[in-house]
Amino acid sequence: MRRSYFWAAGVVALLVLTPIASWSAHDVMLGIKAGVNIANFTGDDVFHNSSHTGAVAGVFARYGLSRSWSLQPEALFTMRGAEFAVDDIRTEQHINYFEVPVLARFGWGHGASFRPSLFAGPSVAFLLKNEIVDGAEINLKGQTGTRDVEAGAILGAGLEYALGAGDLMLDARYEMGLVSWSEDLDVRNSTLSFMLGYGIPLGESAGSEVEGLR
Repeated sequence: MRRSYFWAAGVVALLVLTPIASWSAHDVMLGIKAGVNIANFTGDDVFHNSSHTGAVAGVFARYGLSRSWSLQPEALFTMRGAEFAVDDIRTEQHINYFEVPVLARFGWGHGASFRPSLFAGPSVAFLLKNEIVDGAEINLKGQTGTRDVEAGAILGAGLEYALGAGDLMLDARYEMGLVSWSEDLDVRNSTLSFMLGYGIPLGESAGSEVEGLR
């Protein structure tokens, strides 16, 4: 498991530090974001389930590729899971991840106060907690038949507003799990997320327009 965490840290460092070293500072934006997940499970072996609400928060870096296109890697702590009800007995499953999405972003309305965007890309998530709460707490992390790494695909839209030295951001995204967290059953994460964030372009002079970022 430690090996997975070291690998995750290496991925984040590679995605963030390598582009910063090669991109112009005028084409880079750094920021933070946080919000809420409405999570559930999907798959052939999922029954009697309903959504579970959790938090999501983290940091991102955006690298301008052209006037409209940019690349946005993120590092997020995300809380997922589901709730189940069988014969009036309710059970919750809490699954937390350290997640690294890499998103291709297309934005328009450059120079305007409000600027919409669309984004999509893959994600890799590393398991931090997998627990069933049913009166008692049952820890599934590290147990035989469970996976510690998940892959997903993200599709979303955002809206940004110029505020002070940076941008206030709102984004909504859906992530479909591509890999079951169980090795024996088809049980994949399905997550709708809403996040609010703030990003600051690096090296931007007053009144300038950063290529691919604003």
